[in-house]
Amino acid sequence: MLLELFLSFLPFLSFLAFLAFLAFLSFLAFFSFLSTFASAFLSFSFFAAFSFFPLFLLTDDSAFSCLASVLLLFFALPGFARQ
Repeated sequence: MLLELFLSFLPFLSFLAFLAFLAFLSFLAFFSFLSTFASAFLSFSFFAAFSFFPLFLLTDDSAFSCLASVLLLFFALPGFARQ
């Protein structure tokens, strides 16, 4: 009786296992895309921060120079370290 009950739920359980496998694959694909996007963003931000850095230095506003130093510290240097 238990075997018949188990066999009756077997297609449903295999379908749930298939859905769990698809969820796992999509989870891996998402984080693979995310890591690729993050490394591309960090390498781009390294060049972008240094190309816009002289523009921030030419202004007299201290907020722009503060923003440039924050961009340089948090975005450019990790991108440079990964290369």
